[in-house]
Amino acid sequence: MSSVDIIVVNTTGASLYVTDSRGSDLSGVTKGQLIINGQAVKVASFNKGIGGADHWDWIYFGKEKDISVYQIYMESTGLGKTYLFIGNYDSNASQSNGNPSPFTDKNCWLAGIADGGNWIYTFVGTPS
Repeated sequence: MSSVDIIVVNTTGASLYVTDSRGSDLSGVTKGQLIINGQAVKVASFNKGIGGADHWDWIYFGKEKDISVYQIYMESTGLGKTYLFIGNYDSNASQSNGNPSPFTDKNCWLAGIADGGNWIYTFVGTPS
């Protein structure tokens, strides 16, 4: 199995908390983990698997420890494609619609793969 670290960068001007996660391919998620403004933090490891099957999961965030407001979505397909998104929390998210409530302001987020292979999600701002 192949895994990558999930790094969240917070430059919103406010603190964020990890509130929950969903899926079977994540490890190391700590509910209540604080990510202060200006900080980059490893929030989990994601098992991408090797060939064949698709893998997908979500990690949820909020401005309070127990209220999910935002989500990051990650998917690694059996065909070698990677999908990384940030959006508003939506309990109806599924593999076929992993981010049904995306941030409509593209200036609020960035997601990509770092040179070392880690997946980086940056909360640049939060939608109003």
